[in-house]
Amino acid sequence: MKFSRRKLLNRLGLTATAPLLAGLGNRIIGEALGAPSNDRCAIIVVVGECFPLSQPYGLVPAGIEPGGKDKWDPKDQVIDALPSMFGGLQPFASRTVVVDGLRMNVGTGTLHGTGFGCLTGFRPEGLTPEGGGTPVSVSLDQFVAEEIGKATPLKSVHFGFEGGMAETSATTFSAGYQRAIPHIGSPRLLHGRLFAGAGGDAQTLKAQGPLLDSMRTQIKSLQAELAGFEKQRLDVYLAAVDDFDRRQARLRELSSQSGCEAPLPAEALGNAVQRLDAMFDMATLAVKCGITNVVGVAVGSGFGHDDLQAFAGVLADPTFGGHSKPDVYFPGMNAIVSYLSGKVAGLIQGGGRAERTTAMFVAASGSADGNHHSNVERVPAVVYDGTGTLKTGSRYLRFAKNTRSVVDFYSSVAHAMGRPTADFGKGSLHKVEGPIASLMA
Repeated sequence: MKFSRRKLLNRLGLTATAPLLAGLGNRIIGEALGAPSNDRCAIIVVVGECFPLSQPYGLVPAGIEPGGKDKWDPKDQVIDALPSMFGGLQPFASRTVVVDGLRMNVGTGTLHGTGFGCLTGFRPEGLTPEGGGTPVSVSLDQFVAEEIGKATPLKSVHFGFEGGMAETSATTFSAGYQRAIPHIGSPRLLHGRLFAGAGGDAQTLKAQGPLLDSMRTQIKSLQAELAGFEKQRLDVYLAAVDDFDRRQARLRELSSQSGCEAPLPAEALGNAVQRLDAMFDMATLAVKCGITNVVGVAVGSGFGHDDLQAFAGVLADPTFGGHSKPDVYFPGMNAIVSYLSGKVAGLIQGGGRAERTTAMFVAASGSADGNHHSNVERVPAVVYDGTGTLKTGSRYLRFAKNTRSVVDFYSSVAHAMGRPTADFGKGSLHKVEGPIASLMA
């Protein structure tokens, strides 16, 4: 069956303010015509503060010596189970690798965070012991989005929040020199960004419901004209939209109660987990329907303990946010990362592209045991790779001290995410050697 792209788009009733159905329409057209597309998906999660090492709460799998703060032995072995911090990814363990011991060189003076240095490898201008500063280079998410995000309605989507759960924060992602990219902390704003056009203003949000209802009716009318495979794909997308509507009923109810003339009060948006639940749901639909191929999540990634206060009393001990004692901090960080790993697993599964998705977690401030402060000489990361580009296989890989850098690790991950490179981080303080051979399949 042959399709006219113009006719199909017209029949869908697509407009510039409907990225949901634009992404859906573009994908259906491509599949109907048999056109090749770069359909890989990249998920990048940055978590603030440092990851504990020792079990039962830490990064290093049970049965493996975590190593000291200043010295650790290299390891490369298959593990029985992922550490509890990443238990949410256990269903994907066979495609996951835990990486330990990466060097983050952004110069001296850091304590609680590397700010924009985390995903760029470059020392931010104005970096302080508490993070901050301004970016001087492109972050990994934007680097891969230049390739796999160029054909989607939205090149990339960023959400999360810092300690105050502000509606937007700019601490982590960047498109280049002094080009910080904010991540959204408000379900209302993210809803507008994804499903009501770029503005997401009150009037657009108010009009969006009837608009999408009308478009849903029009796109359903196409089902009689589509052949078997295309019709099945369309049914999947429509089911995803309907499921999302059900999940977001409470958010729409709150929006209606608050009125369209003023933003929702922060308390009406819920606690940290409720906010993230809603935003992960939106991101899952955005990936499934072709709105974006790149998702960035940042939680407490810019500064220190107080940025994680949002989880105190929700997932962590009520004193967690401002407390440095290991018996409070370690289980608190474990609970936060475990929660996020479960949400990412849901995004991988719900996005419908598990075999084309690469998801990475990285700690903004390194790892620690016995000392809650940063150690950016030992940065941990966890990677799920469904593409087969990386050597995963339920594996724990620990590098000897000062032997491999985060920028070379990012080059490796970039290959899996669909943007091969040998010199990510070139010009930074790191020695750039290219992809890490022991990580490549």
